[in-house]
Amino acid sequence: MHYGKDAFSNGNGSTIITKDPVFQDVIGQRLDMSPNDVLKLNRLYECNSTIAFKEFCSFSDETICGMSSCAQNKETGWQRVAQAVGGPSTDHTNLPTQNATSSPVQGFFMHVSTIPGQQGDSSWLWSRKMSPTRKCSVQCLQFYYFHNGDQSDQLNIWIREFQDDKDSTGKLRLMGQITGPPTSHWLLHHVPLDASKSFQVEFEVRKGAGNSSGGFSIDDINLSETECPHQTWQIRDFLKRINASNSGSFIYSPRYYSPEGYAYQVAIQTLGDRLRLFVRLVSGEYDDHLQWPCAWRQVTFISLDQNPNIQLQMSRQRSLTTNPNETTSAG
Repeated sequence: MHYGKDAFSNGNGSTIITKDPVFQDVIGQRLDMSPNDVLKLNRLYECNSTIAFKEFCSFSDETICGMSSCAQNKETGWQRVAQAVGGPSTDHTNLPTQNATSSPVQGFFMHVSTIPGQQGDSSWLWSRKMSPTRKCSVQCLQFYYFHNGDQSDQLNIWIREFQDDKDSTGKLRLMGQITGPPTSHWLLHHVPLDASKSFQVEFEVRKGAGNSSGGFSIDDINLSETECPHQTWQIRDFLKRINASNSGSFIYSPRYYSPEGYAYQVAIQTLGDRLRLFVRLVSGEYDDHLQWPCAWRQVTFISLDQNPNIQLQMSRQRSLTTNPNETTSAG
């Protein structure tokens, strides 16, 4: 983070001149601390560890971040691959961008095929054992997945929690499940966790009853001791949709529900090279049981940086609070 080159200028030239001219037009971002900002602060205060961040894995290394796997059928086990039958054709970490002028770097991801085998066959992939460092017992597991198997196939997310160092078995708890129609691209997914003791995260792919033409893939796993977002709106081909939209037009999200049960929708308005963000209440199935008007509720938007490692992201964040004393001319 830094002031721009013309900060506090009286109009007669730049107020900040960088020692290296290359950075003269680079300084001035106010989104968030950059990775270099974080590195310099850690060196200044001699910090060599993080409080909230636990794990990031892009499977770029053959060690797959110390994870282990097993399967009932050797043909259906977890494999580290660069592409899979029926997709995906590339990992998520190195997805080509719309304006890419060169071939993307080859990356890897973890994949389980559900083409062979019998219904109920399962393949497991589990992380190293980790211990919470915060007292709140709140963690967020974030990863990207690609599903091109049968809609009855399942990706189950478990945690195995251990009572102490002598406990080698642990207690297994199901925390989330992905199933249903196949996807055509990588999707972002969050799973809230609540481990209070040493634990490990386990991914299980279970073959369903239907005929599969692919399987499940995962990539870019992040684990942190923070709360997960309540909702994630992933807009496919965002730049293409923006460029094809008329100025002033809107893009609407699906209907979401707040933790209290209020139904709402997010809208993005395109204005040339600028965007405006709105949130509006919509009718929902719990309206008869809620307090109205919906006063003093806060919503926080995060425009997510696409860096797969959350420690290196520079995202834009804004919060809005409903205020009954502030209304438009239309009420």
